[in-house]
Amino acid sequence: MYHQPPPNVDSTTSIEGMSGALPSKTPVSLLQELCMRRGISPKYDLLQIEGAVHEPTFVYRVTVGEFAANGSGQSKKKAKHAAAKAVLDIIIQGGAAGTGGPASGGPAGAPPEL
Repeated sequence: MYHQPPPNVDSTTSIEGMSGALPSKTPVSLLQELCMRRGISPKYDLLQIEGAVHEPTFVYRVTVGEFAANGSGQSKKKAKHAAAKAVLDIIIQGGAAGTGGPASGGPAGAPPEL
């Protein structure tokens, strides 16, 4: 038996068309994909757990090649995502001085190689 779609549903809608409804990628997954393309893997280290037992703050450090950054959060997951976002920002900005990146990142404005 043939069922017709309700009048407010477009029958040509596909998964690709719904990409706006899907959640965006996390900083951890973006960093992992970037690293996989270059044949390296990011290293995450739990540095510190501070604060009260009922309200801890976690601090993670992520190292990718010569780049490293810290991130903190109210959960290990949030801290890991914050660290990944910080190292992605460093990589995108070309390893600006004082952020843990290399001293010379090549031509100005060019993203450094991992």
